[in-house]
Amino acid sequence: MAKRIVSLVIVAMMLLAMVPFTASAVDSSLTLTMSKNGFTYTVYQVATLDTETGAYTLNTTDEGIKTAMNTPNQTGADFLAALDAASNPGTSKGTVTNTTNFTTTEMGIYYAKATEWPNNVQRKSNTVIVPSYDTNSKSWKFISGTNADGGDSLTIDLSTNGKATSGDVHVDKGFDTVSDKDPRYKGQGETVTYTLEATIIGSTDQRAKFYQIYDTLSKGLTFNDDVRVYYLDASGTAGSEVTDDFIVDDNNTDAKLTGDYADGTFITVTAKDTTLDNGTAFYAAKKVRVVYTATVNNNAVVGTPGNPNTDGLKYTNAADKSEDKPGPEVRVYTYVARAYKVDASNGNTPLAGAKIGLYSTKAAAEAGVEANAIATGTTGTDGKAKFIKDGDTNEVRLAPATYWVRELKAPDNYNLNTKAYPVVINASTSGNGVSVNTEAITNTKSKLPQTGGAGTMMFTIIGGALILVAGALFVVVMKKKSSK
Repeated sequence: MAKRIVSLVIVAMMLLAMVPFTASAVDSSLTLTMSKNGFTYTVYQVATLDTETGAYTLNTTDEGIKTAMNTPNQTGADFLAALDAASNPGTSKGTVTNTTNFTTTEMGIYYAKATEWPNNVQRKSNTVIVPSYDTNSKSWKFISGTNADGGDSLTIDLSTNGKATSGDVHVDKGFDTVSDKDPRYKGQGETVTYTLEATIIGSTDQRAKFYQIYDTLSKGLTFNDDVRVYYLDASGTAGSEVTDDFIVDDNNTDAKLTGDYADGTFITVTAKDTTLDNGTAFYAAKKVRVVYTATVNNNAVVGTPGNPNTDGLKYTNAADKSEDKPGPEVRVYTYVARAYKVDASNGNTPLAGAKIGLYSTKAAAEAGVEANAIATGTTGTDGKAKFIKDGDTNEVRLAPATYWVRELKAPDNYNLNTKAYPVVINASTSGNGVSVNTEAITNTKSKLPQTGGAGTMMFTIIGGALILVAGALFVVVMKKKSSK
Protein backbone atom coordinates (compact mmCIF):
# COMPACT_ATOMS: atom_id res chain seq x y z
CA MET A 1 0.00 0.00 0.00
CA ALA A 2 1.35 3.33 -1.03
CA LYS A 3 0.52 5.17 2.15
CA ARG A 4 3.94 6.43 3.17
CA ILE A 5 3.45 9.83 4.73
CA VAL A 6 6.38 12.12 5.48
CA SER A 7 6.75 12.16 9.25
CA LEU A 8 7.03 15.91 9.46
CA VAL A 9 4.26 16.51 11.93
CA ILE A 10 6.72 16.52 14.82
CA VAL A 11 9.74 17.56 12.75
CA ALA A 12 7.96 20.62 11.40
CA MET A 13 6.94 21.64 14.90
CA MET A 14 10.58 21.38 16.05
CA LEU A 15 11.76 23.44 13.09
CA LEU A 16 9.30 26.16 13.93
CA ALA A 17 11.15 27.00 17.11
CA MET A 18 14.32 27.69 15.13
CA VAL A 19 12.85 29.75 12.28
CA PRO A 20 12.33 33.50 12.54
CA PHE A 21 8.84 34.50 11.49
CA THR A 22 9.45 38.15 10.79
CA ALA A 23 9.46 37.50 7.03
CA SER A 24 6.04 37.44 5.50
CA ALA A 25 5.01 34.01 4.24
CA VAL A 26 4.56 33.41 0.55
CA ASP A 27 1.06 32.20 -0.27
CA SER A 28 0.91 28.46 -0.99
CA SER A 29 -1.99 26.37 -2.25
CA LEU A 30 -2.99 22.76 -2.00
CA THR A 31 -5.15 21.09 -4.66
CA LEU A 32 -6.49 17.55 -4.40
CA THR A 33 -7.85 15.77 -7.48
CA MET A 34 -9.23 12.33 -8.37
CA SER A 35 -8.77 10.89 -11.87
CA LYS A 36 -10.85 7.73 -11.35
CA ASN A 37 -14.62 7.42 -11.53
CA GLY A 38 -16.74 6.35 -8.58
CA PHE A 39 -14.50 7.60 -5.74
CA THR A 40 -15.35 10.32 -3.24
CA TYR A 41 -12.79 11.58 -0.73
CA THR A 42 -13.86 13.86 2.11
CA VAL A 43 -11.17 16.40 3.05
CA TYR A 44 -10.69 17.30 6.70
CA GLN A 45 -8.50 20.05 8.14
CA VAL A 46 -6.90 18.30 11.10
CA ALA A 47 -5.02 21.37 12.30
CA THR A 48 -4.50 24.98 11.22
CA LEU A 49 -1.06 26.51 10.97
CA ASP A 50 -0.13 30.08 11.85
CA THR A 51 2.61 30.97 9.36
CA GLU A 52 3.72 33.93 11.48
CA THR A 53 4.10 32.08 14.75
CA GLY A 54 4.42 28.49 13.49
CA ALA A 55 1.80 27.31 15.94
CA TYR A 56 -0.52 24.38 15.17
CA THR A 57 -4.10 24.43 16.41
CA LEU A 58 -5.93 21.10 16.36
CA ASN A 59 -9.47 21.15 14.97
CA THR A 60 -10.41 17.96 16.81
CA THR A 61 -10.72 16.77 20.36
CA ASP A 62 -9.91 13.17 19.45
CA GLU A 63 -7.50 11.83 22.04
CA GLY A 64 -5.82 9.44 19.60
CA ILE A 65 -4.90 12.27 17.26
CA LYS A 66 -3.70 14.38 20.19
CA THR A 67 -1.46 11.55 21.35
CA ALA A 68 -0.08 11.02 17.85
CA MET A 69 0.67 14.75 17.49
CA ASN A 70 2.52 14.87 20.81
CA THR A 71 4.47 11.61 20.62
CA PRO A 72 8.17 12.03 19.79
CA ASN A 73 9.46 10.13 16.74
CA GLN A 74 5.92 9.47 15.58
CA THR A 75 5.86 8.00 12.07
CA GLY A 76 3.57 9.15 9.30
CA ALA A 77 1.95 5.69 9.22
CA ASP A 78 1.13 5.89 12.94
CA PHE A 79 -0.33 9.37 12.54
CA LEU A 80 -2.43 8.22 9.60
CA ALA A 81 -3.64 5.21 11.61
CA ALA A 82 -4.80 7.57 14.37
CA LEU A 83 -6.71 9.65 11.83
CA ASP A 84 -8.31 6.53 10.28
CA ALA A 85 -9.49 5.42 13.72
CA ALA A 86 -10.95 8.79 14.70
CA SER A 87 -14.67 9.46 14.48
CA ASN A 88 -13.91 13.20 14.38
CA PRO A 89 -10.64 13.71 12.47
CA GLY A 90 -11.09 17.45 12.07
CA THR A 91 -13.12 20.09 10.27
CA SER A 92 -14.74 18.94 7.01
CA LYS A 93 -13.67 21.28 4.23
CA GLY A 94 -15.08 19.65 1.08
CA THR A 95 -14.96 16.61 -1.16
CA VAL A 96 -12.93 15.34 -4.09
CA THR A 97 -14.35 13.31 -7.00
CA ASN A 98 -13.41 12.85 -10.63
CA THR A 99 -15.43 16.02 -11.38
CA THR A 100 -14.80 18.03 -8.21
CA ASN A 101 -11.40 19.20 -6.98
CA PHE A 102 -10.50 20.60 -3.60
CA THR A 103 -8.27 23.69 -3.38
CA THR A 104 -7.19 25.73 -0.37
CA THR A 105 -4.59 28.38 0.49
CA GLU A 106 -5.15 27.97 4.21
CA MET A 107 -2.09 26.35 5.70
CA GLY A 108 -2.68 23.33 7.89
CA ILE A 109 -2.63 19.57 8.17
CA TYR A 110 -5.17 17.98 5.85
CA TYR A 111 -6.58 14.46 5.84
CA ALA A 112 -8.30 12.97 2.76
CA LYS A 113 -10.57 10.05 3.67
CA ALA A 114 -12.21 7.74 1.12
CA THR A 115 -15.94 7.77 1.86
CA GLU A 116 -17.35 6.33 -1.39
CA TRP A 117 -15.85 3.90 -3.88
CA PRO A 118 -17.09 1.59 -6.66
CA ASN A 119 -17.87 -2.10 -6.21
CA ASN A 120 -14.84 -3.14 -8.21
CA VAL A 121 -12.35 -1.31 -6.02
CA GLN A 122 -9.13 -3.26 -5.66
CA ARG A 123 -7.18 -0.98 -3.37
CA LYS A 124 -7.60 2.41 -1.80
CA SER A 125 -6.21 4.29 1.16
CA ASN A 126 -6.54 7.59 2.95
CA THR A 127 -3.76 10.16 3.03
CA VAL A 128 -2.53 13.02 5.15
CA ILE A 129 -0.80 16.15 3.87
CA VAL A 130 1.59 18.04 6.18
CA PRO A 131 3.06 21.50 5.41
CA SER A 132 6.77 22.20 5.85
CA TYR A 133 8.73 25.46 6.02
CA ASP A 134 11.32 26.07 3.28
CA THR A 135 14.22 28.05 4.75
CA ASN A 136 15.59 28.91 1.29
CA SER A 137 12.52 30.60 -0.11
CA LYS A 138 11.23 31.60 3.32
CA SER A 139 7.89 30.01 2.44
CA TRP A 140 5.68 27.12 3.49
CA LYS A 141 5.22 24.20 1.14
CA PHE A 142 2.94 21.17 1.22
CA ILE A 143 4.67 17.81 1.12
CA SER A 144 3.00 14.41 1.01
CA GLY A 145 4.60 11.06 1.60
CA THR A 146 5.31 10.35 -2.05
CA ASN A 147 4.84 13.77 -3.62
CA ALA A 148 7.10 16.81 -3.12
CA ASP A 149 6.57 19.99 -5.11
CA GLY A 150 9.42 22.35 -5.82
CA GLY A 151 7.15 25.38 -5.93
CA ASP A 152 4.83 26.98 -3.46
CA SER A 153 1.77 25.02 -4.58
CA LEU A 154 1.09 21.32 -4.61
CA THR A 155 -1.42 19.26 -6.59
CA ILE A 156 -2.02 15.68 -5.54
CA ASP A 157 -4.04 13.14 -7.52
CA LEU A 158 -5.49 10.84 -4.88
CA SER A 159 -5.74 7.98 -7.40
CA THR A 160 -1.96 7.76 -7.88
CA ASN A 161 0.64 5.83 -5.91
CA GLY A 162 -1.79 3.04 -5.09
CA LYS A 163 -4.15 5.28 -3.16
CA ALA A 164 -7.15 4.27 -5.28
CA THR A 165 -7.04 1.38 -7.71
CA SER A 166 -10.22 0.08 -9.30
CA GLY A 167 -11.58 -1.61 -12.40
CA ASP A 168 -9.26 -4.63 -12.25
CA VAL A 169 -11.27 -7.02 -10.11
CA HIS A 170 -11.59 -10.28 -12.00
CA VAL A 171 -11.27 -14.04 -11.74
CA ASP A 172 -9.60 -16.29 -14.31
CA LYS A 173 -9.73 -20.03 -14.90
CA GLY A 174 -7.55 -22.40 -16.85
CA PHE A 175 -5.81 -25.76 -17.00
CA ASP A 176 -2.38 -26.94 -15.94
CA THR A 177 -0.63 -26.79 -19.30
CA VAL A 178 2.88 -27.18 -17.91
CA SER A 179 2.74 -30.87 -17.05
CA ASP A 180 -0.34 -31.66 -19.17
CA LYS A 181 -0.09 -30.81 -22.86
CA ASP A 182 -3.67 -31.81 -23.74
CA PRO A 183 -5.74 -30.96 -20.67
CA ARG A 184 -8.97 -30.50 -22.63
CA TYR A 185 -9.15 -34.09 -23.89
CA LYS A 186 -9.52 -36.81 -21.29
CA GLY A 187 -10.78 -40.33 -20.80
CA GLN A 188 -12.57 -41.98 -17.91
CA GLY A 189 -10.41 -42.08 -14.78
CA GLU A 190 -8.00 -39.43 -16.04
CA THR A 191 -7.24 -36.32 -13.97
CA VAL A 192 -7.69 -32.68 -14.94
CA THR A 193 -5.82 -29.95 -13.01
CA TYR A 194 -7.64 -26.62 -12.78
CA THR A 195 -6.11 -23.25 -11.85
CA LEU A 196 -8.21 -20.30 -10.63
CA GLU A 197 -6.80 -16.81 -10.02
CA ALA A 198 -8.74 -13.92 -8.44
CA THR A 199 -7.84 -10.33 -7.65
CA ILE A 200 -7.25 -9.34 -4.04
CA ILE A 201 -9.92 -6.99 -2.63
CA GLY A 202 -9.25 -4.29 -0.04
CA SER A 203 -6.17 -3.20 1.86
CA THR A 204 -4.81 -3.20 5.39
CA ASP A 205 -6.62 0.06 6.16
CA GLN A 206 -9.81 -0.80 4.24
CA ARG A 207 -10.28 -4.49 4.96
CA ALA A 208 -12.65 -6.65 2.95
CA LYS A 209 -15.58 -8.13 4.87
CA PHE A 210 -16.11 -11.20 2.69
CA TYR A 211 -14.00 -12.89 0.02
CA GLN A 212 -14.91 -16.16 -1.70
CA ILE A 213 -13.69 -17.87 -4.86
CA TYR A 214 -16.13 -20.49 -6.12
CA ASP A 215 -16.07 -23.18 -8.77
CA THR A 216 -18.83 -25.22 -10.41
CA LEU A 217 -18.21 -28.69 -11.87
CA SER A 218 -20.60 -30.60 -14.11
CA LYS A 219 -21.52 -34.13 -13.03
CA GLY A 220 -19.04 -35.71 -15.46
CA LEU A 221 -16.18 -34.40 -13.30
CA THR A 222 -15.47 -35.78 -9.84
CA PHE A 223 -13.86 -33.32 -7.40
CA ASN A 224 -10.81 -34.89 -5.74
CA ASP A 225 -10.93 -32.73 -2.59
CA ASP A 226 -7.32 -31.57 -2.97
CA VAL A 227 -7.54 -27.75 -3.04
CA ARG A 228 -4.30 -25.80 -2.63
CA VAL A 229 -4.19 -22.02 -2.25
CA TYR A 230 -1.32 -19.58 -2.90
CA TYR A 231 -0.78 -15.82 -2.87
CA LEU A 232 0.71 -14.26 -6.01
CA ASP A 233 2.86 -11.14 -6.07
CA ALA A 234 2.80 -8.46 -8.77
CA SER A 235 5.05 -10.57 -11.02
CA GLY A 236 2.67 -13.55 -10.77
CA THR A 237 5.07 -15.56 -8.61
CA ALA A 238 3.43 -17.84 -6.06
CA GLY A 239 4.65 -18.03 -2.49
CA SER A 240 4.25 -20.91 -0.05
CA GLU A 241 0.91 -22.69 0.26
CA VAL A 242 -1.60 -20.70 2.36
CA THR A 243 -4.59 -23.05 2.25
CA ASP A 244 -5.03 -22.69 6.01
CA ASP A 245 -6.01 -19.04 5.48
CA PHE A 246 -9.20 -20.27 3.79
CA ILE A 247 -12.18 -22.56 4.35
CA VAL A 248 -12.77 -25.11 1.57
CA ASP A 249 -16.23 -26.63 1.13
CA ASP A 250 -18.01 -28.69 -1.53
CA ASN A 251 -21.56 -28.42 -0.16
CA ASN A 252 -23.31 -29.11 -3.49
CA THR A 253 -26.26 -26.89 -2.55
CA ASP A 254 -25.71 -23.74 -4.57
CA ALA A 255 -28.38 -22.40 -6.91
CA LYS A 256 -25.82 -22.42 -9.73
CA LEU A 257 -26.10 -26.22 -9.97
CA THR A 258 -28.68 -26.11 -12.75
CA GLY A 259 -28.67 -26.71 -16.50
CA ASP A 260 -25.32 -28.12 -17.60
CA TYR A 261 -24.29 -28.20 -13.94
CA ALA A 262 -27.26 -30.16 -12.59
CA ASP A 263 -26.12 -32.89 -10.18
CA GLY A 264 -22.63 -31.40 -10.28
CA THR A 265 -20.33 -30.10 -7.54
CA PHE A 266 -20.09 -26.60 -6.10
CA ILE A 267 -16.75 -25.74 -4.44
CA THR A 268 -16.10 -22.65 -2.32
CA VAL A 269 -12.77 -21.29 -1.07
CA THR A 270 -13.62 -18.62 1.49
CA ALA A 271 -11.14 -16.38 3.30
CA LYS A 272 -11.33 -16.81 7.06
CA ASP A 273 -12.33 -13.81 9.18
CA THR A 274 -8.85 -13.80 10.68
CA THR A 275 -7.36 -13.65 7.19
CA LEU A 276 -9.38 -10.55 6.31
CA ASP A 277 -9.11 -8.89 9.71
CA ASN A 278 -5.49 -9.57 10.58
CA GLY A 279 -3.85 -11.13 7.54
CA THR A 280 -1.32 -8.66 6.18
CA ALA A 281 -0.08 -11.32 3.72
CA PHE A 282 -3.52 -11.36 2.07
CA TYR A 283 -3.50 -7.63 1.35
CA ALA A 284 0.16 -7.62 0.39
CA ALA A 285 -0.58 -10.06 -2.42
CA LYS A 286 -1.81 -9.21 -5.90
CA LYS A 287 -3.95 -12.30 -6.48
CA VAL A 288 -5.11 -15.55 -4.91
CA ARG A 289 -4.42 -18.76 -6.83
CA VAL A 290 -6.51 -21.89 -6.25
CA VAL A 291 -5.35 -25.24 -7.68
CA TYR A 292 -7.29 -28.51 -7.53
CA THR A 293 -7.94 -31.65 -9.58
CA ALA A 294 -11.00 -33.47 -10.86
CA THR A 295 -11.39 -36.91 -12.44
CA VAL A 296 -13.45 -37.65 -15.56
CA ASN A 297 -16.15 -40.15 -14.62
CA ASN A 298 -18.64 -42.39 -16.43
CA ASN A 299 -21.27 -39.61 -16.49
CA ALA A 300 -19.12 -37.33 -18.63
CA VAL A 301 -20.91 -35.86 -21.64
CA VAL A 302 -19.52 -37.21 -24.92
CA GLY A 303 -18.68 -35.01 -27.88
CA THR A 304 -19.47 -31.39 -28.70
CA PRO A 305 -21.19 -30.21 -25.49
CA GLY A 306 -18.15 -31.15 -23.45
CA ASN A 307 -18.02 -31.06 -19.68
CA PRO A 308 -18.11 -27.46 -18.45
CA ASN A 309 -16.49 -25.94 -15.43
CA THR A 310 -16.87 -22.30 -14.41
CA ASP A 311 -15.71 -20.12 -11.54
CA GLY A 312 -16.41 -16.77 -9.94
CA LEU A 313 -15.59 -14.35 -7.13
CA LYS A 314 -17.96 -13.07 -4.43
CA TYR A 315 -16.84 -10.28 -2.14
CA THR A 316 -17.98 -7.50 0.15
CA ASN A 317 -15.66 -4.52 0.51
CA ALA A 318 -15.13 -2.19 3.46
CA ALA A 319 -18.03 -0.01 2.33
CA ASP A 320 -20.44 -2.98 2.51
CA LYS A 321 -20.71 -3.11 -1.27
CA SER A 322 -21.03 -6.67 -2.55
CA GLU A 323 -20.53 -8.20 -5.98
CA ASP A 324 -20.67 -11.62 -7.58
CA LYS A 325 -18.10 -11.56 -10.38
CA PRO A 326 -18.44 -14.50 -12.81
CA GLY A 327 -15.34 -15.99 -14.39
CA PRO A 328 -14.70 -17.81 -17.67
CA GLU A 329 -15.95 -21.28 -18.54
CA VAL A 330 -13.68 -24.10 -19.67
CA ARG A 331 -14.68 -27.52 -21.02
CA VAL A 332 -13.17 -31.00 -21.05
CA TYR A 333 -14.01 -33.27 -24.00
CA THR A 334 -14.28 -37.06 -23.99
CA TYR A 335 -15.25 -39.74 -26.52
CA VAL A 336 -16.52 -43.30 -27.02
CA ALA A 337 -15.55 -46.12 -29.39
CA ARG A 338 -17.83 -48.68 -31.03
CA ALA A 339 -17.26 -51.79 -33.16
CA TYR A 340 -19.25 -52.80 -36.26
CA LYS A 341 -19.95 -56.44 -37.16
CA VAL A 342 -21.21 -57.75 -40.55
CA ASP A 343 -21.71 -61.00 -42.46
CA ALA A 344 -18.69 -61.63 -44.72
CA SER A 345 -20.91 -62.84 -47.54
CA ASN A 346 -22.95 -59.64 -47.46
CA GLY A 347 -21.24 -56.59 -46.00
CA ASN A 348 -24.58 -54.82 -45.66
CA THR A 349 -25.96 -57.36 -43.21
CA PRO A 350 -25.18 -56.46 -39.59
CA LEU A 351 -24.73 -59.30 -37.15
CA ALA A 352 -26.00 -59.36 -33.59
CA GLY A 353 -24.67 -61.42 -30.72
CA ALA A 354 -20.94 -61.02 -31.23
CA LYS A 355 -18.91 -60.20 -28.10
CA ILE A 356 -16.16 -57.68 -28.85
CA GLY A 357 -13.24 -56.56 -26.68
CA LEU A 358 -11.74 -53.06 -26.70
CA TYR A 359 -7.96 -52.83 -26.17
CA SER A 360 -5.33 -50.12 -25.87
CA THR A 361 -2.78 -51.90 -28.10
CA LYS A 362 -2.86 -54.10 -31.17
CA ALA A 363 -0.84 -56.83 -29.44
CA ALA A 364 -3.33 -56.99 -26.58
CA ALA A 365 -6.21 -57.23 -29.01
CA GLU A 366 -4.58 -60.02 -31.00
CA ALA A 367 -3.95 -61.96 -27.79
CA GLY A 368 -7.70 -61.75 -27.14
CA VAL A 369 -7.58 -62.09 -23.33
CA GLU A 370 -10.88 -60.71 -22.12
CA ALA A 371 -9.48 -59.77 -18.70
CA ASN A 372 -7.03 -57.39 -20.39
CA ALA A 373 -9.73 -55.51 -22.31
CA ILE A 374 -10.57 -51.90 -21.42
CA ALA A 375 -14.21 -52.89 -21.75
CA THR A 376 -16.37 -55.32 -23.72
CA GLY A 377 -19.57 -55.03 -25.68
CA THR A 378 -22.04 -57.26 -27.55
CA THR A 379 -23.36 -56.28 -30.97
CA GLY A 380 -27.03 -55.46 -31.29
CA THR A 381 -29.34 -55.81 -34.27
CA ASP A 382 -27.56 -52.85 -35.86
CA GLY A 383 -24.29 -54.78 -35.72
CA LYS A 384 -22.67 -52.25 -33.35
CA ALA A 385 -21.15 -52.94 -29.97
CA LYS A 386 -21.04 -50.34 -27.20
CA PHE A 387 -18.18 -50.84 -24.75
CA ILE A 388 -19.19 -50.78 -21.09
CA LYS A 389 -17.04 -51.65 -18.08
CA ASP A 390 -18.36 -54.07 -15.49
CA GLY A 391 -20.40 -52.15 -12.94
CA ASP A 392 -21.02 -49.14 -15.22
CA THR A 393 -24.22 -48.29 -17.05
CA ASN A 394 -22.74 -45.91 -19.63
CA GLU A 395 -20.15 -46.50 -22.33
CA VAL A 396 -16.54 -46.17 -21.22
CA ARG A 397 -15.21 -42.62 -21.82
CA LEU A 398 -12.00 -42.43 -23.83
CA ALA A 399 -9.28 -39.91 -24.57
CA PRO A 400 -8.09 -39.31 -28.15
CA ALA A 401 -5.89 -42.25 -29.25
CA THR A 402 -5.86 -45.33 -31.47
CA TYR A 403 -7.66 -48.27 -29.89
CA TRP A 404 -8.07 -51.85 -31.12
CA VAL A 405 -11.09 -54.15 -31.19
CA ARG A 406 -11.28 -57.90 -31.58
CA GLU A 407 -14.03 -60.48 -31.53
CA LEU A 408 -14.09 -62.63 -28.40
CA LYS A 409 -17.19 -64.70 -29.21
CA ALA A 410 -18.82 -65.05 -32.63
CA PRO A 411 -22.57 -65.01 -33.25
CA ASP A 412 -24.27 -68.38 -33.34
CA ASN A 413 -23.45 -70.40 -36.50
CA TYR A 414 -20.51 -68.11 -37.40
CA ASN A 415 -16.78 -68.63 -37.16
CA LEU A 416 -14.67 -66.58 -34.75
CA ASN A 417 -12.67 -63.70 -36.30
CA THR A 418 -9.36 -63.25 -34.47
CA LYS A 419 -8.12 -60.21 -36.42
CA ALA A 420 -7.49 -56.89 -34.59
CA TYR A 421 -9.17 -53.78 -36.07
CA PRO A 422 -8.19 -50.16 -35.24
CA VAL A 423 -10.56 -47.47 -33.94
CA VAL A 424 -9.04 -43.99 -34.22
CA ILE A 425 -10.31 -41.17 -31.97
CA ASN A 426 -9.12 -37.69 -32.93
CA ALA A 427 -9.17 -34.72 -30.56
CA SER A 428 -12.01 -32.41 -31.51
CA THR A 429 -14.41 -29.97 -29.87
CA SER A 430 -17.10 -30.70 -32.46
CA GLY A 431 -19.04 -33.77 -33.53
CA ASN A 432 -20.84 -36.44 -31.55
CA GLY A 433 -17.66 -37.94 -30.08
CA VAL A 434 -18.39 -41.45 -31.41
CA SER A 435 -15.75 -43.38 -33.39
CA VAL A 436 -16.34 -46.75 -35.11
CA ASN A 437 -13.78 -49.04 -36.74
CA THR A 438 -13.71 -48.04 -40.43
CA GLU A 439 -13.15 -51.65 -41.56
CA ALA A 440 -16.06 -53.71 -40.26
CA ILE A 441 -15.38 -56.96 -38.42
CA THR A 442 -16.49 -59.72 -40.76
CA ASN A 443 -17.74 -63.22 -39.99
CA THR A 444 -18.16 -66.28 -42.16
CA LYS A 445 -20.92 -68.79 -41.61
CA SER A 446 -19.92 -72.02 -39.94
CA LYS A 447 -20.69 -75.45 -41.51
CA LEU A 448 -19.81 -77.00 -38.20
CA PRO A 449 -21.20 -76.29 -34.77
CA GLN A 450 -19.49 -73.57 -32.76
CA THR A 451 -18.32 -76.34 -30.36
CA GLY A 452 -15.97 -77.69 -33.07
CA GLY A 453 -17.90 -81.03 -33.80
CA ALA A 454 -17.78 -82.89 -37.13
CA GLY A 455 -21.24 -81.91 -38.39
CA THR A 456 -24.65 -83.62 -38.59
CA MET A 457 -23.58 -86.05 -41.33
CA MET A 458 -21.03 -87.62 -39.03
CA PHE A 459 -23.66 -88.07 -36.34
CA THR A 460 -25.88 -89.79 -38.96
CA ILE A 461 -23.10 -92.16 -40.02
CA ILE A 462 -22.20 -93.02 -36.46
CA GLY A 463 -25.84 -93.55 -35.60
CA GLY A 464 -26.35 -95.89 -38.57
CA ALA A 465 -23.24 -97.88 -37.70
CA LEU A 466 -24.46 -98.36 -34.16
CA ILE A 467 -27.79 -99.64 -35.48
CA LEU A 468 -26.00 -102.16 -37.74
CA VAL A 469 -23.82 -103.35 -34.85
CA ALA A 470 -26.87 -103.72 -32.64
CA GLY A 471 -28.64 -105.73 -35.36
CA ALA A 472 -25.67 -108.06 -35.80
CA LEU A 473 -25.50 -108.70 -32.10
CA PHE A 474 -29.22 -109.43 -32.05
CA VAL A 475 -28.80 -112.12 -34.80
CA VAL A 476 -25.87 -113.74 -32.96
CA VAL A 477 -27.87 -113.94 -29.74
CA MET A 478 -30.88 -115.44 -31.46
CA LYS A 479 -28.75 -118.13 -33.15
CA LYS A 480 -27.28 -119.16 -29.83
CA LYS A 481 -30.75 -119.48 -28.32
CA SER A 482 -32.02 -121.64 -31.19
CA SER A 483 -28.99 -123.96 -31.05
CA LYS A 484 -29.88 -124.77 -27.50
